[in-house]
Amino acid sequence: MKRFLLFILVALVISACAPAQQTPSELTPVDVCFTASSGNQAVGFYALEKGYFEKYGLQVNLVQVVGGPKGVATMVSGDVQICQIAGSAVVNAVAAEQDLVLVAGLYNTFPSVLFVQPGINSIDDLRGKTIGVSATGTASEVATRLLLQEVGLDPDKDVILLNMGEESERVLAMKAGQIDAVSVTSPFTHILAESGYLALLDMTDVNIPFAHTAVATSRKFIAENRPVVLAFMKAIIEASHAMKNDPEGAKEVLAEFTGLDMVENAADLEDTYRNVILAHLQDVPYPSLEALQTLMTVAEQTNPSVANLTPEQLVDMSIVRELEESGFINSVLK
Repeated sequence: MKRFLLFILVALVISACAPAQQTPSELTPVDVCFTASSGNQAVGFYALEKGYFEKYGLQVNLVQVVGGPKGVATMVSGDVQICQIAGSAVVNAVAAEQDLVLVAGLYNTFPSVLFVQPGINSIDDLRGKTIGVSATGTASEVATRLLLQEVGLDPDKDVILLNMGEESERVLAMKAGQIDAVSVTSPFTHILAESGYLALLDMTDVNIPFAHTAVATSRKFIAENRPVVLAFMKAIIEASHAMKNDPEGAKEVLAEFTGLDMVENAADLEDTYRNVILAHLQDVPYPSLEALQTLMTVAEQTNPSVANLTPEQLVDMSIVRELEESGFINSVLK
């Protein structure tokens, strides 16, 4: 009996000391979209797989839509409340008077590389050639335009931009000879390099600020559900830091997220981990006004209404600022 009572006492003490676990009925449901299954979008999936959303009281339903414009449409329709998305799509949406705003900038540069078919050895050789992009208005299309302009080519006159879908589809089109060039991020940069394609232009070399992967929602949702947005960003910030200190776990999640094999594609995953996550994922993810101005300058060329906007109209800095001033971000980074 004494042993039994001692067992009960120990169990009660352990139970009292353990963190309270929330049941699914106690979690706040939130629908979240991501717009590409590439390494730069993997942090949301990592947060889901590792339980960070649940830790902060959220039951996240993570769904994929292909490309920023579809992500915008999904948010505007109310099918999702938050989205990991390229800033370019939000620029055009706000110019069209849609209630969207960026609350975080996860990647404020675009680590993409333009690969070309054999026989193309210089910038001038690109003239008249076809370049695969995701779709009009997506990050890949805007970034390709920026890169071409930076090296003196007119993307509307000197080349042909073809909408080819996701990065994996564009890589297949490249290998099938359906396009002459394609701009991709890791792990597809490593895959094309290993296949013998020439990396003609690297966007990180020209150091263009670019709102590549951001977190967007609506001002209405923030006003009515601010604790949910704060909880979401707590999970993302903690997951971002955890990924940088969990190479094997991060690569396992990357493999599942991108459809790669841990063994066969080990080098591709390592490349993504080092050159995307470690190199560019932001610790304190404020949206970059400079990066948004870059996108607006490009968007004005085809959408004159963008000229009426300022970068400040596209962002709500208060979410990340509150987490920084409260000491949350510093405690995570320590």
